[in-house]
Amino acid sequence: MPRFFFLIILSAVSCATPDDSATVTPETMEVIFSDADNYRYTSSIRVEGQDLSELTNVLFSWPKLTQDLYGYPIDSADSICQIEILNFADLGWDEVLEGIESGIFLQTDVTIFAYCTPTDASCYLDDFVMGAGHPLTLSENFLENSGTWLIRLNTCEEEKTIVAELFLVPSSKTTETTAFVTNTSSTFEIESEIKSVPVSSQSNLLFDWSALSVDGAKIDSAILGRFDEGVEELESHPHLFQDLADASWSVDLSDETSVSLSDLSDTSGQAPDFTDTTIATWVFALFGETIAEPNMPYFLVALKPQ
Repeated sequence: MPRFFFLIILSAVSCATPDDSATVTPETMEVIFSDADNYRYTSSIRVEGQDLSELTNVLFSWPKLTQDLYGYPIDSADSICQIEILNFADLGWDEVLEGIESGIFLQTDVTIFAYCTPTDASCYLDDFVMGAGHPLTLSENFLENSGTWLIRLNTCEEEKTIVAELFLVPSSKTTETTAFVTNTSSTFEIESEIKSVPVSSQSNLLFDWSALSVDGAKIDSAILGRFDEGVEELESHPHLFQDLADASWSVDLSDETSVSLSDLSDTSGQAPDFTDTTIATWVFALFGETIAEPNMPYFLVALKPQ
């Protein structure tokens, strides 16, 4: 029976008081953003666990894996080049995931660390090796009550990233010998609240975020998205901003702290028509290189043209 674990991480990106809300200056047509306008979100990593026959050379396979844990599409054959298996003899599931999120593990926490280069989107437990290819017979260590076992599927990139994870539960009470990693084995789930600010429906608006608390983040792009069906789905998947937007206009940034509406353009070089007040929702976002969660906006706010 699948087991589930949620690690909740509160990312409170707004720290200003309610009195610091966005102000619109009609004379200059500026929209001045503050921390109070920013969205708030909680994120969780959900990882399933699978019971498997102990002392068995079990098979790990992922033929139906089509997306990573963040929801981005992958090609399972070409995108996954290494499988890691870890055993934590003295840690539970919650402690393991806390360590993964924080990036902090003592060397003594990890009892076994080995890897496998997959063939045909699969690896056997006894295919895993240590260090410089030292062979192992992990099935001999795959025992009931032997701590927490975790496998991670990694990308082929030089700086590999995790595609999917699965907890393994060796058991004497099952005859299951195959662990299938699927799109639901591990997922990154988000709940957020996107605030909105009224703005003038002018073509020469200036968006100014100089008052935001940057906290060391390097803001490198600004994006305006049009969401014809509102922001409900975006609030559940803010990291999929550009995929969910019905249309978007963007500009690359260096050290700027403001951008005009005319600076933003779509793939054909056209600026947005912001005079149409019938659009369901416009959303302005700032992205950066040092944001903790992959592809999460640093700043996100809905705009209401008046």
